[in-house]
Parts: sequence; C-alpha cells; structure tokens
Amino acid sequence: NGGYKKVNRVLMKEGKIMVERIKAMKLEKKLNFGYGVVIVAMILSAVISISSLALLQSNMVRFEKKIVRSDQAVSYCRIYINIAARNIREMILNPDPASYQGYVDKVDEVMASTEEQLVVLREADIVEDATIDLYHDLISKWSSVGDQIIDLELEGKTQEAKDLVLKSCIPALDNLVEESKKLTAETEGAIADAVSTSNLVFFIAIIIVIAFVIAAIVCALLLAKIIVKSVMD
Repeated sequence: NGGYKKVNRVLMKEGKIMVERIKAMKLEKKLNFGYGVVIVAMILSAVISISSLALLQSNMVRFEKKIVRSDQAVSYCRIYINIAARNIREMILNPDPASYQGYVDKVDEVMASTEEQLVVLREADIVEDATIDLYHDLISKWSSVGDQIIDLELEGKTQEAKDLVLKSCIPALDNLVEESKKLTAETEGAIADAVSTSNLVFFIAIIIVIAFVIAAIVCALLLAKIIVKSVMD
C-alpha cells in the first residue's frame, strides 16, 4: 500500500508539472501540442490494430495449413482403414473367387493412401513424432494381419481366414481405432487452442485500441479546456 501511494503521488506530481508546462506555452504551441498528442495516440492505435490483424492472419494461415490438414489426415486414415477392413470382410463372405482380385486391389489402394496421409500428418508437425510412429506401427500390424487373411482366402482356407479375423484382426483394429481417437482428440485440441489464441489476441487488441482512443479524447478535452481558459484570461 505504501509503495502504491508513493507511485500515485509521483504520477500526480508529474501530471501537475505537465499541466503547468502546457499553461505556460503560447497559444500556437498549445494547439500544436494538443494536435500532436491526439495524432500520436491515433497512430499508436492504428499500429496496434495492424499488428493484431497481422498476428491473427498468421494464426489463421497456420490453422489452415497445418492444424486442419493434420486433423483431416487422421480422419482420412480412419476412413481408409475402415474401407480396407470392409473389403477384407466382404472377400471372406463372397463365395466367388473370381471377384477376389478386386478386393485385393482396393485394399492395396486404400492402404497406400493411408501411408500418404501419414506423411501429411508428420509434415504438419502438430502431433509428436513418437505418437505418429506408434500409430504407424499399429497400422502396419493390422495391415500384416489383413494380408495373412487375404492369403488364406486366396488359398481357399476360408475357415482359417475367419478364425484369424476373430483372433487377431479385430483386436488389432480395436487398438488402431483407440489410437485414432487419441490422435483426433490431440488435433482437435490444437484447433481449440488456435481459436482461443485468435480470440484472445483480438480481444486484447480491441481493449488497447479503445484505451488509446479514450486517452486521446481525454487529452484533447483537457488541452481544449486549458487553451480556452488561457485565452479567456
């Protein structure tokens, strides 16, 4: 409390000295000083506004190029894995061996697309490499089981293929889904953080600009009062 009072007294003293200096000025200098204060306040307000907008723009670019891309990459991986799993299941249930190659080609296609999305996810640099490595490892393990099931079905060992689905494929897919959910939560958290940062910067910028405008108005009114009083005297 003592320190606050001391600072307050110093500020009041400096304010009185400034007022006395303004009163001692000639009319032309008073007008120039008044306009100068208002202009400087407006310039500072404009600079802060431009800087805030630039920061918001930068945050939005990062949001679009990195965070959204990483979130989409995780979603695409989940979609592609589901497509591959569905094709493997339909292949086992389909009694026509002539249609098997179509299933195999589709599985190969979507798994290649999954690898491409993992590259996108890594390049976005939003999710930690260790987390991506774990996700990639789970995908590779599930893909390996899927390849074994396809080979068994191509050899006509349908029952063994079904047993492998229940024993290994479904548990591996469940682990993969759980890790996908964690990745989705992480990317969605990054999106929420980006939005919060943008809102905070915008709010602070508005407060500062308003403060400068109010300060400029107060200074203008104070100077006008001092100048009018000096003229009348």
